[in-house]
Amino acid sequence: MIGFNVDVDGQSHLREIAEAGGGLYTDAGNEEQLQESFEQAKQIIKEWKEWKSGAQKDLYKQKSEQRTKAIFQENDWVHLNMDEDFVMRDVLSELLDEQYITKEAMRYFEEERGKREKAYQEVQETTYQELLDEIEKNYEEKLDEVIDQYDENIGDE
Repeated sequence: MIGFNVDVDGQSHLREIAEAGGGLYTDAGNEEQLQESFEQAKQIIKEWKEWKSGAQKDLYKQKSEQRTKAIFQENDWVHLNMDEDFVMRDVLSELLDEQYITKEAMRYFEEERGKREKAYQEVQETTYQELLDEIEKNYEEKLDEVIDQYDENIGDE
């Protein structure tokens, strides 16, 4: 808030109003001082806009990095599950070839292996989606905080 050519009593009231609204008060006794106050206000607004833009970019970058890590984690899980599945198939085939198990037992173990593989896949998909949802939720919350802080300091300009 800028007081232009206001007496001491008026300045006091304007200062109280500015403080109550969470703003700042400055006094301008002439046109030159008024113009200087406007320029200072423009500079503050410019700096807040730059801060907001930078904060938004930083948040988006963090979200992208977290999503990339989640993708790599999901890929690692898939590969580990596939590796384990291949080992189990090889062991079962070897046991059948060496006649340690019957074909009936082999079918049973294959069925159980398939159930295990499906369960692992469901866990992987659910966990991955929950992680992505959490990343997005955190991003939105932080973005709202940035916008709120900007609005608290700049408002409608």
